[in-house]
Amino acid sequence: MSLYIVLHHRRDPHGRWRANLWHDDDRIASITTTPQVASQCQAETTVHVHRCAWKPRGGKYVGPIISCSAVVDRISGPPQQPIVHFRDAAVVGKAVKRRLFGPTNSYFAAAP
Repeated sequence: MSLYIVLHHRRDPHGRWRANLWHDDDRIASITTTPQVASQCQAETTVHVHRCAWKPRGGKYVGPIISCSAVVDRISGPPQQPIVHFRDAAVVGKAVKRRLFGPTNSYFAAAP
């Protein structure tokens, strides 16, 4: 089973974690997250990014996607709000196989 971290698009006007850093629209560089997600990332070599659906202001709906996979590089920051740094992020661009209900920060599922 693979770890999926659930993130909002960097331009999503409703995104909660403004401190996440992206290389571009698809590849993650680092996330500010919960202690639980940081612990899950620390236990994995590679994670997949489930990028939530979003709608740009005045634009068209963009569906959810597995935007990339990335290697966990290191974890820094305060224990209550750790920062997970990634390297070697590669675009996946596959459809999401799982619909999320309610707030979900991460989940485990088969690799895309």
